[in-house]
Amino acid sequence: MIVLIAYVAMTSLPPLGETLAAAVLPSDMGNLLLPTLTIVGGAVGGYYTGAQRLVDIGLQGKQNVDSIKTAAWAGISIAVVIRILLFLAVFGVIASGAVLDASNPAADAFRQGAGEVGYFIFGLVLFVASITSVVGNSYMAISLIKTLFPVVARNEKAWCCGFIIVTSVGTVMMNMPILLLMLAGLVNSIILPVVLAFVLAATRRKDIVGDYKHPVYLSVIGAMIVVVMAAASLSNVNGFIAKFIG
Repeated sequence: MIVLIAYVAMTSLPPLGETLAAAVLPSDMGNLLLPTLTIVGGAVGGYYTGAQRLVDIGLQGKQNVDSIKTAAWAGISIAVVIRILLFLAVFGVIASGAVLDASNPAADAFRQGAGEVGYFIFGLVLFVASITSVVGNSYMAISLIKTLFPVVARNEKAWCCGFIIVTSVGTVMMNMPILLLMLAGLVNSIILPVVLAFVLAATRRKDIVGDYKHPVYLSVIGAMIVVVMAAASLSNVNGFIAKFIG
C-alpha cells in the first residue's frame, strides 16, 4: 500500500516548500479543526484493536513492555507514513488547479493525479484498507460485547461473521461513503477524550496497574488534552450536522 500511494504522490507532487511551511504554521486553524479531529478519530480505531489483540494473545505485563512498544511504534509509524503520502497525493492534484468530483473526491484525485493507473491503485488501496478495517472493527466490537454477554463469548466467531454481514449490507444500502467516513471519524474523535479519561483514572488504581507510578506531569498533560479535545469535538458536532445533514 505504501509503495502504491507513494507512486501517486510522486506523480502529482505538490509544492513541498509551501506544504512544509503550512504544516508547521497553518493559516486557518478554525477550518482545520474538524478535519484534524476527523483524521485523528479515524486513525485511532486501529490502536484500540491492536491493544485488544495484544491482551487476547497474552502479550501484557512488565515482562512484555518492549514487545508492546515495538508493536505500537510500528503501527503508529506505518499509519503516519500512509497519511502523509495520501495528503501529498491529493494535495498535489488540488494544487495543480484540478476540480475534484464532489461525489467521490478521493478516487477522482487519484485518477487526475496518475490517470487510469492511479484510479486502479485507489481501488486496490481502498479494498485492502476496507478489508482490514472491517475485520479489525468487527473483532473489536465483538471483543467488547462478549465481556457483557456470555452468549456472545461462547459463539464469538459466529457473532463476528454476523456483525460483518449486517454492517456491510447496511453500508452498501445507505450508499453514502463520504458521510459515513466523516461520521466515523467524528464519533471516534468524541470517544477519544472519554477513553483517555478512563485510562488516566486507571493509572491511579493499584488493582489495575500494581506498583506502577504514573508521572504526575503526564497525568496533568493528559487531563488538559481531555478537556481540550472534548470541547473541540462537541463544538464540531453542530458544524458537521450543518455541513452534511443540513
